[in-house]
Amino acid sequence: MEQTFLPYLITEAYCMVFSIILLFKLNSNIASEHEMKELKYMIISYVVLMAADIFYVAAYHGAFHISNFVSAVSNAIGLISVMLGCYFWFKFIEDRLQPSYIKIKHIELITNIPVIAMCILDALSIFTGWIFYINDAGQYSYGPFFILQEIVPYAYLLVPTTTALIMVFKTHSKQQRKEYLAYSLYMVVPLTSTFYEDKLYTVPVFALNIFLVVYFLFLMMQGMQINSDALTNLNNRRRLNEYLEDQIKETSKAKPLVLFMTDLNNFKEINDTFGHLEGDEALKFFAGVLKSVAMKYNAFLARYGGDEFCLVTNYSLFSPEIIESHIHEALKTALAEKYNDSTRYGLTVSIGYAICDDPKTSPNTLIKRADVMMYSNKHDWHEKNT
Repeated sequence: MEQTFLPYLITEAYCMVFSIILLFKLNSNIASEHEMKELKYMIISYVVLMAADIFYVAAYHGAFHISNFVSAVSNAIGLISVMLGCYFWFKFIEDRLQPSYIKIKHIELITNIPVIAMCILDALSIFTGWIFYINDAGQYSYGPFFILQEIVPYAYLLVPTTTALIMVFKTHSKQQRKEYLAYSLYMVVPLTSTFYEDKLYTVPVFALNIFLVVYFLFLMMQGMQINSDALTNLNNRRRLNEYLEDQIKETSKAKPLVLFMTDLNNFKEINDTFGHLEGDEALKFFAGVLKSVAMKYNAFLARYGGDEFCLVTNYSLFSPEIIESHIHEALKTALAEKYNDSTRYGLTVSIGYAICDDPKTSPNTLIKRADVMMYSNKHDWHEKNT
């Protein structure tokens, strides 16, 4: 075996082993269930890619002998792994940036067709040579439609990168801006790696770049746990206080902000009647409703505690009454869509809000003002419904 390729193989082996370690260290507190699966599948795709590449490179450089058919199979597995890795990266980032949009059926269908088609073409190339083929010398060669293998994966990388850059300029949250910027920057090196990989053919440039993306993404997600609520994956109370401290300093008569405090009216009854697991599902369901509202109004959203949630937005852009009405309507619509108006329990919400235009206001003062209005509305609800 050629000694110059030993460092190449050893490097890929280390990347594979450390990726497996990261895979086992992932836990459900880092992201939502869907996001966790997509992140795991992305890492698994990378591990399979490394295994296939190590096998092919070792055989090609004389470590052992394999037939051209086996060589073609290993390369097809590698190309399919690249496709799936890029696809799951796309799904993971889009789920974090715009979860309701990516779950629309026709959008999901459109995004699934290219990856399915390419995986089929990669597999068929073992026999047809359309994407690649192994020549008589056992060398990997490009097929007539290999350009598709470059275009489709890059599209799955470029779309979320572009979305993340757009979100950087749209959000008012420094924390979210930092997260979105990280997503867009993480793709710069992998997107450009193929341009210089051919010049450094004894160094697994692509493998190292992808591993760095996976590693830094893992570190970033773990760091976000500090400011994240484990059940709903929303910002927690600590992050809310930090956000309010930053935003209140920028308020003025011309640029006020509004804080909404929401509380589920009959949440205790749900816990008492159906159990705490059902109560948790109700909280996650309501959190999803608030996410859709927050996205529409570019608002900051956090779980304050228990069944109380806070939403913060720019008062000069949107009337509080309009947002309050939208929350009620969004909850009613979501319940009808999920349960077809036959839910075992009703789910309604009391809402209070407070407007801040004084930069000297403390976060606690603003929260208390919204809390007073919310509990007043909650009292009125109980008067009408008991």
